[in-house]
Amino acid sequence: MNVRKAHAKGGQGGQQEGQGFGAPPPPPPMQPTTPLPPLDQIFDEKQKQPTNQLWVGSAGSAPLTATEAELRAVFAPFCPAVSIRVKSTFSFVGMATREQAAMARHVLQGYAVAGVNLKINFGRQF
Repeated sequence: MNVRKAHAKGGQGGQQEGQGFGAPPPPPPMQPTTPLPPLDQIFDEKQKQPTNQLWVGSAGSAPLTATEAELRAVFAPFCPAVSIRVKSTFSFVGMATREQAAMARHVLQGYAVAGVNLKINFGRQF
């Protein structure tokens, strides 16, 4: 069981010994456990279709306090040239393509970073 996911869901465990919340999280899985549907069939919880911009926040009541370095480590496997804008309680992550953004959202939804589970929606296209 992924120790970070168990901790974020209230299970036993927590962070692995020697890791602080400031340390980059372990890399996410590169492949989803279920296949990604075609882009025209993907919608986020606000009924937005994929864009190359992702809104990244917390799935719970605690705010997302991840640093740019932590987010870069999590999203980089999906697109090495990401742009990241960190706000006070959420962030925007820009991917090179809509496909990369959709795949990152699909795989990383609920992934634990900086002590919270990620909530990811599609942002406005720039």
